[in-house]
Amino acid sequence: DVVFVGVEQRPLLVDEARRVAALLGVADRVEIRRSTIEVIDPSGFDAFYLYNPFGEHLDVDDDDVIDATIDRSPEHFARDVRIVEEWLVRARHGTRVVTLHGFGGIMPQSYRLVGEQQFGGDALDAWEQRTSSRPPG
Repeated sequence: DVVFVGVEQRPLLVDEARRVAALLGVADRVEIRRSTIEVIDPSGFDAFYLYNPFGEHLDVDDDDVIDATIDRSPEHFARDVRIVEEWLVRARHGTRVVTLHGFGGIMPQSYRLVGEQQFGGDALDAWEQRTSSRPPG
């Protein structure tokens, strides 16, 4: 069985995501975690979807900010991007990644682009990990 896990730090958005999953009839296949990226253990996942997840930290126009409940800063952006880059480097062979509008970092060279679709000025890219630096086990 496939289970989709979402990570969100805002309680209001966690509740809304769970409500929508129930409304769509997929709550049994969706888990929404209230957390932040630095405490998530990525080793249990075999795929990631990244839709410009940290861009809000660079947004200087408050009209585009979701809310003011989180700390936004270029330093926070850089830290989160670095964490994801480390996740991707350590991911096991065959890990899949889909990015829409990127994730702010550089896809490791160990990934190959297996599909892409243009949406106006944005790109939906599918990647696959060809190698892994993670020890077996």
